[in-house]
Amino acid sequence: MTGDPRSDDWLWDRTGAPDPEIERLEALLGGFGLDDARAQRPGDALRARTVAARPRRTGGASSRVWLRAAAVVVAAGLLVTAWLLLRAPGRPRFAASEFVAVLVDAQRDPVLRLLPGERHVVGPEATRLQIGSRAQGFDIELVLTPGSHFTVEALDPARSLVSLTAGQVDASVDPTLPAGALEIATPFGTCIDLGCRYVLSIDPDADSAELAVTVGKVAFEDHARRVLVPAGAEVRASAAFGIGTPVFAEGAGLSPDLLRKFDESPADSPYRPDLAEKIAFAAGTPRDTLPLWHLFQDSDERVRTAAVKAMVRLVGRPRTKMLDDPGAWWRHLEERF
Repeated sequence: MTGDPRSDDWLWDRTGAPDPEIERLEALLGGFGLDDARAQRPGDALRARTVAARPRRTGGASSRVWLRAAAVVVAAGLLVTAWLLLRAPGRPRFAASEFVAVLVDAQRDPVLRLLPGERHVVGPEATRLQIGSRAQGFDIELVLTPGSHFTVEALDPARSLVSLTAGQVDASVDPTLPAGALEIATPFGTCIDLGCRYVLSIDPDADSAELAVTVGKVAFEDHARRVLVPAGAEVRASAAFGIGTPVFAEGAGLSPDLLRKFDESPADSPYRPDLAEKIAFAAGTPRDTLPLWHLFQDSDERVRTAAVKAMVRLVGRPRTKMLDDPGAWWRHLEERF
């Protein structure tokens, strides 16, 4: 601004020489003011006479300071507004190497980043969640049905944890990832991927969960039991009886009701060995060895003996003399499921 005190009168009664800086500021802010027609109000004439009667100011330093301050505030406001406009509508931003969980649209473009600990309820349309990084790829994908309740609990390339308390998720994990890259916790146990794709459903009203595996295999475990569910098999869990015994959905000859009775019998029930022997006798196809393998790991010796005899009858002995080795039996059975 100039040092001419007459230029300060321009701010009060539009007399004197206007300061160039004031003219530029007025031009910048003019679009936000009232036009001449709207500015004429009943009290304007009185205010004009009052201003004209005021004594002329001779010192302009004070007004110049205030004008500079006003200009700084206006400039800062414009910068903040521009920053907000740039941030608001865009895609979520994160480094290419950052391991994240994001909701994606139909084209699999990120639309929202999810942070650990945030609880979410899926709206009226299915939601697609991806976990990974731009650099290494998003190798974990979850499709959640409307009404699902979920939380991303932890994010790590070695182990990511998502909790599901209601609804259904279709989970897909790249088989090249290490085992356990994704865990989904439920009120009834935790599903641990072993390179797989599966559908997990939680029914809060029935207080139960159902797991069906389509690719690879999944471990489902709680504090009392760990089961393996290969592709084509399914298992049920409930608050009352824990995790049940997996069975193949097709190609198996065992009665689901017979297995359910065994699963629901207390561990100290004297009828459990009799039920196990009925299951072993009824087993008639190689796929029936899946539930037999799980009975083989029971704590009751009669249950284990009945299961081993039935497996030998259906698929022969494994390539080892150690018939009590679950790992050897599993490798032997997997080739024949």
